[in-house]
Amino acid sequence: MDAALAAGSFYPTRDTRKDGQITATVNPFGKGKVGAVYGPVASTYFRSHHPWLREFIGGLTTTLFPDPAVKVEGPYCLDVSLRTTRDGKLSVHLLNTAGMPLPDRYGFADFIPPLEDIRLTIKTAARPKSVTWVPDGGAIDWSWKGGRLTVTVPKLKIHGVVVID
Repeated sequence: MDAALAAGSFYPTRDTRKDGQITATVNPFGKGKVGAVYGPVASTYFRSHHPWLREFIGGLTTTLFPDPAVKVEGPYCLDVSLRTTRDGKLSVHLLNTAGMPLPDRYGFADFIPPLEDIRLTIKTAARPKSVTWVPDGGAIDWSWKGGRLTVTVPKLKIHGVVVID
């Protein structure tokens, strides 16, 4: 049996050269991997949205899923959800979370800047018949090659969906 590998460390001071304690591990298991994080990472991120935590979880996710169903090139404030519509079409929901208030600060966002030129790479078994941008229902630039659909969303205000047929 393979031993778990350290996948992240915590340092009690800003000096990352010493006294690091393992905070995450990745362990091979069967055909996959199991990741474990030791500590309240989700609740800490919920309260702060600290960039270091986002990078830490992103790095761990990349280790666990080296070939994800969707890859995103866009700003950090973009939430992505892969879904299937009622009629079986693959859909990628995009949510602009720029200016999202933190839970302990009673903040309110009165302006959310749009996000531009978001690039998605989506695994698809076959070349799609069509790719549409909802809610507008309009055409969107896309290409397909070798099982990968590449889509560029020119502008996202708050929420939009790439629907693949």
